[in-house]
Amino acid sequence: MEGIKLLIILFGLLFIIERKPMNIIFNFIGLIVSVAIILGKNNTEYLSYLLIIIYCSALTIIFGFVIMLTPFDNTKTKDKKIYFLIPFILFLTFFLFQDNND
Repeated sequence: MEGIKLLIILFGLLFIIERKPMNIIFNFIGLIVSVAIILGKNNTEYLSYLLIIIYCSALTIIFGFVIMLTPFDNTKTKDKKIYFLIPFILFLTFFLFQDNND
């Protein structure tokens, strides 16, 4: 289960950081499938099926069309620093891996 949580963190951060449009789509698909796996393990199979069907099919196709229609120029993108994400990463990691045995 913690491996899936690490995948969610990884795909979520790559979805935010990545600059290439096709890599953004692949990270989005990985993120949604990882969340659907966790929902499937928590006995909410219907919701996990809905996530995969709605997000991974319909919204990814729409997102792909938007990317294809948007002009993208590689020369204008600057290498932005991502230091502002470090506190968020630490908080998210602590929140996901805390022990919930009350």
